Amino acid sequence: MVSPSQALAIAIQHHKAGRLPDAEAVYGAILRQVPDAADALYLWGVARGQRGDRPMAELLCRQAVEREAKLRLFDAELGAPVRARGDFDHLARLFAADVALRPGCRLLARSGSSEADPSLRPQLKDVTLCCIDTFYHDHALVALKNCLAQCRFEDVLFLTDREFGLPTIRSRVIDRLPTSEAYSRFVLKELHRHIETPYVLIVQWDGFILDARLWSEEYKAYDYIGARWTLFDDAANVGNGGFSLRSRRLLEATADPEVTELHPEDYHLCRTHRRLLQERYGITYAPPALADRFSVERVATGAEIAEPVETFGFHSLFRMHRVLDPDQLENFLDNVPPSTLKGGSMILLGVSYLNTGRSAQARTIASRILRMEPEHKDKDVLLQILKQAGS
Repeated sequence: MVSPSQALAIAIQHHKAGRLPDAEAVYGAILRQVPDAADALYLWGVARGQRGDRPMAELLCRQAVEREAKLRLFDAELGAPVRARGDFDHLARLFAADVALRPGCRLLARSGSSEADPSLRPQLKDVTLCCIDTFYHDHALVALKNCLAQCRFEDVLFLTDREFGLPTIRSRVIDRLPTSEAYSRFVLKELHRHIETPYVLIVQWDGFILDARLWSEEYKAYDYIGARWTLFDDAANVGNGGFSLRSRRLLEATADPEVTELHPEDYHLCRTHRRLLQERYGITYAPPALADRFSVERVATGAEIAEPVETFGFHSLFRMHRVLDPDQLENFLDNVPPSTLKGGSMILLGVSYLNTGRSAQARTIASRILRMEPEHKDKDVLLQILKQAGS
């Protein structure tokens, strides 16, 4: 028997393919089974909007928002402004991305209560929440929204190649960054021009806040903190830049013309140019123990089944096993570019699923990659995943 969650995934498949009557039929069936199914009601409203019925779209979406706290947050930050512009096609894509990442949206509540209480969100004083992305627009917006679910900031900035006109997430248009090399150059040489607060929390579509309870003002005692790299065992193993807190002083320091090696930006910032930045500008890096509380970036191990890693945030696609809805995994894979789907981080996501006892998800990923590219360069690894997953 198909569960309501699985039925929603099927409906979204129809919806994305433009089969609106089929999608609406499934939304209706879900609502007959679960009358308070807010996601189905909201997407039914989106479908009505795509059909040109704006009044009904508005009515259904508003009714849905009243039923579910996470949906209220989505609508307030992202959905309502897009709906007001009448861009229901974009709203359908954006909502699909949000549903897939819904487990990563955690609302704070008081002890003994299930009611979300936004006042519990810590205020990250003097910190700008910032995402730089000209490619994964929808997933980046959802990542920013998921951060806003848990914390408050002095400023929220989306540096991207188009204006989104959102109430809290301030868009600033930059030139498109077509490569990871271009991203690295921007972070080290241009980002300081856009940040007005003493600190910036850099997040990405595949790395954002997990647990606001693990925020500490001690993080701000350093100019840089990110996840520890397990690849290195020396004193310069902190760290990863995809989810990192940086001082504006550091941003200005990396504009130094002697900082010439730029990609990957976090590697050169934390290792190649470390001594220069320390001696010339007094830049400080957080110690590994504190970095381990701040963030994680490593493939999940079997030990995490019994003892999940608890950190303020995370980074990398292969850590997204904790924030992806398992029933929406196929839809998530549909929405990432082929280069990402076939890439090493996606394969490692399959490994993370496998190591944490979720064979079905590991099998889904490995099978999808091999269907796309039967002679993938890592075919042996993918076949091993399938074998261990029981396929």
